[in-house]
Amino acid sequence: PSGLSYADSVDMFRSIVDSWLENILLDEFARRNLPDPEAIDRMVETYRRRLIVSCYLAQVRESSRGKVNPDSVNAYYLRHRASMTLERPVVRGLYVKMAESSPALSRARELVKNASSASVDALDRDVAPQAVQYDYFGDRWTDWQSVAEQIPYRFYDPDAFVESSQYFETSYNGFVHMLHIYDYRKTGDAMPFDFAAVEIERILDRRNIAASERSLLNSLLRAAIDDGRLRTYDYDPVAGRMVAQHAH
Repeated sequence: PSGLSYADSVDMFRSIVDSWLENILLDEFARRNLPDPEAIDRMVETYRRRLIVSCYLAQVRESSRGKVNPDSVNAYYLRHRASMTLERPVVRGLYVKMAESSPALSRARELVKNASSASVDALDRDVAPQAVQYDYFGDRWTDWQSVAEQIPYRFYDPDAFVESSQYFETSYNGFVHMLHIYDYRKTGDAMPFDFAAVEIERILDRRNIAASERSLLNSLLRAAIDDGRLRTYDYDPVAGRMVAQHAH
């Protein structure tokens, strides 16, 4: 390859040749000395069948993904919301990380503390381009852990912190981290709908995929039974239950 030195080219060539020789010679030696080489062929064929099925089912899953009806999400939430509680706090707010040397730091601090609609507009316009990181999540519930992981500070009691702190600031290694919390829900509180909806969509998505796979298998079973490739006796594979014995 172009750009390689002579020594690197030689090393690369040796590596390729050594690997090739090792595979060829070991393959020949193993074939002569394996007690049951046919077993390898059977395992290869089994793996091949499983790989084909796996690749096809991956296509089925992909075609079934993302078809969750919003009404189904809402119905699931109404049915299960009593049991859908938070395992850790969630918050709505905004987070800004800036260099301590930034000329816009004072302005950013003022705007983050205020955090009104006008302040957010000013942050977007004047501060965000100069910020190392700017994240506005005032319109969506966000897992507290994902927020805390960005801030170099040990939050010993997350519930107590979100309850008592609207504005928080800390400095570390030349950077200032500013956080404003608009609203919060603590551990054990009812899970807000828009936060729960993400997990509900995952649950219903998995159900849809499982239903699609089951429907596919059932259609293949019925076709195999109808054309005589598969004969059933004491067990109905479509219904998944034992049936009365046939005379045979």
